Amino acid sequence: LKRPVFMYEPNARTAKALAKTAKYVDIVGKGMYTNYSGMKNSRVWCRWTIEQEIKAIKSAGRKGAIPIALPEMFQQPADKELKMINSWVRHDVYSALIAGAKGIIVFSASKRPKFSARQKYLAAYLKICREITGKLNLGQVFLFGKRRKDLTVKIIDGPETVRLKKRKVDKTYRSVAMANISYNNSRYVFLVNSSDEPVSLIVGGLVYGSGVTIQDIFLPEDIFTAPEGDFEVELKPLEVKAFKIYNSNK
Repeated sequence: LKRPVFMYEPNARTAKALAKTAKYVDIVGKGMYTNYSGMKNSRVWCRWTIEQEIKAIKSAGRKGAIPIALPEMFQQPADKELKMINSWVRHDVYSALIAGAKGIIVFSASKRPKFSARQKYLAAYLKICREITGKLNLGQVFLFGKRRKDLTVKIIDGPETVRLKKRKVDKTYRSVAMANISYNNSRYVFLVNSSDEPVSLIVGGLVYGSGVTIQDIFLPEDIFTAPEGDFEVELKPLEVKAFKIYNSNK
């Protein structure tokens, strides 16, 4: 093609800036280094990042271009934060996928000095990799499933919104993001809490006539029914949950 397929863009790029190069590439991605960018406690930055990429693709008229997530694995956390690595990684990757990312490139470079947390980060990313490309096959759901808008999320306890404020960016998002995807005769619901507090919510809209069977994707032994067309979910800070819904006629 005699042009780049992908070009790395720095963390601070906005949709307007990304659009200038999006017109020439097939894969659009900017740094999504939440901790490195000073957004450790405002991880909704991941949603904003993918939002900028999608807007840039549309603005540049590149309908077939692919937005990707570019999370970090290169900076040593404080000792007291090492226990947060798994939560950070899961939140950031799934938050990006829910927001519309179609691929993931983890920036790690080589094994860096003074980065003993690399193995913890790597284990967390590899676990997600197995969920996306292994038996659960969740990558196919995100890539080829159809996004639906017939389900609702109602917060019943905990913060309803989170604020993103950095430089010229000042935006409020819902604390919990949802992807509602129809794939292979089943419905998949992904939820991610971008708040630093627990959140309880109700997923509603499952009115399919004869009751609905719901399975926790990450804890497959947890299977239950929702005869009234809704079910309650409790999310820890930054937690990700996913459910597969059977008996769907949609």
